[in-house]
Amino acid sequence: MTPAELESHLQDLFEGRLEGEALENLQEELRSNPEARKVYREYHHLEHALRFRSKGVDLLNIVPMDQVNARRQRRTIRNASLVAVALVTIGLIAMALILTRSPTPTLVFSTSPGTDFTISHSRYGEDASNGQVLEPGSRMIVKSGTVKLKFNSGVRAFVRGPADLTLQREDLLDLQSGAALFNVPEQAIGFKVGTPDFVLTDLGTEFGILAKPNFLDEVHVFKGEIEVAHRNGLKEKKLLIKGQARVADSKGKWQITPLRRDHFLDKLPPTATQRTILTGVTIEDVSSELVGNFGELFSNFDRGAIRVLDGSGFDEALGEHNVIPDGNRGGGMWLNSGTFSPGRPNAPNDPNAPNDPNAPGAVITFDLGSSTALNSVTVWNYNETARPDLVNRGANEVEILIAASEGGEFTSIGDFNFTVAPGVANQNFGQIIDLSSFPEATDARLVRFNITSNHGGDNNFVGLSEVRFNITPSST
Repeated sequence: MTPAELESHLQDLFEGRLEGEALENLQEELRSNPEARKVYREYHHLEHALRFRSKGVDLLNIVPMDQVNARRQRRTIRNASLVAVALVTIGLIAMALILTRSPTPTLVFSTSPGTDFTISHSRYGEDASNGQVLEPGSRMIVKSGTVKLKFNSGVRAFVRGPADLTLQREDLLDLQSGAALFNVPEQAIGFKVGTPDFVLTDLGTEFGILAKPNFLDEVHVFKGEIEVAHRNGLKEKKLLIKGQARVADSKGKWQITPLRRDHFLDKLPPTATQRTILTGVTIEDVSSELVGNFGELFSNFDRGAIRVLDGSGFDEALGEHNVIPDGNRGGGMWLNSGTFSPGRPNAPNDPNAPNDPNAPGAVITFDLGSSTALNSVTVWNYNETARPDLVNRGANEVEILIAASEGGEFTSIGDFNFTVAPGVANQNFGQIIDLSSFPEATDARLVRFNITSNHGGDNNFVGLSEVRFNITPSST
């Protein structure tokens, strides 16, 4: 018998309507089913109580409805009060958390191992920034190493030292010096970078900036587009797009320069950059060099290839090279013969310095002395200043090739652009070219510079001031 059928039969039983076969079935169910007997007893107790209640005796403690409603109302008010207190408590706790929680910093940074830097903040005391963060007014000087900047706006930047930067606002960074690569997402369009020579406004892109003291600032656009406004002279504005690069000249205009991704880093180096200068390097061969006499007006040149290795005119400790090109006059740089010699009235074709067969370029090859794992090469470009334009004789586009042995086959590792020299004697203008990512550099005996152009100098001259090869010191 189902529970529903059992309850129906029990109701009929206590109301006197159950008889015949239905009564027999109920009795059989009660005999055989303990649960049915339990239900029967409950019904019996209820029936008994109702009978007494009809006589004025309340065995069930039934509460009148008006009392029930009053109780419900009091319970509702009490529960509502408890909920209100709970909500106020939660609100106070949340407010306390908000008030005590530190605001999101405008800029956080991380550094590569071994980075040497200092920070100064415009705020002091309890308002001073803590940890690796920069707020408006904070200045960072990076003496060496690399810093990654993460702006709250989403802008990301990698700055390679030496560098000097100040955060003016969340959307304005002042870069007095350094090589910096910026990536600006769409939500941060309008981000600005100021240098001594220009102000750059981003229009959603990736760009690099080179800023050096006593040097013309450069901008290189790798994605999207930017607007640059010159600070000086004519204060020319220009819109630059992907693949374009410009130098801010001294007149307030923009000059075209080769796009140079190799000057910028897009990740932090995993280890500290340590370099040891390789000694014992010699000149294997050179396509030409300006050495000797060239008629009555052109005599006693001393600009041989050996000058890029022997330290003449060079302060090794400071990395500064003077502006005197001839080794026999207190300086020392290499200059090829270009197309200088033939046809000049006072400079007959001296067999010691014929036209360079590679004009308008030149070739110079270095012997490292043994199989060497190179980390980098540092180049100081041609720095002569007898006339302001003579620094343009410096090497510009250069293919670097490496051979594992003397007489071995050379393998090109790519084309590089050498920076024009500043034309001053008191500045370290050494350009470090990282070779650590090239497999050929791990086993190098000969290194060749195949120079294909200068920076617009006269007579197809090509020259360099100094070259140093650097190795990673072995850990012991």
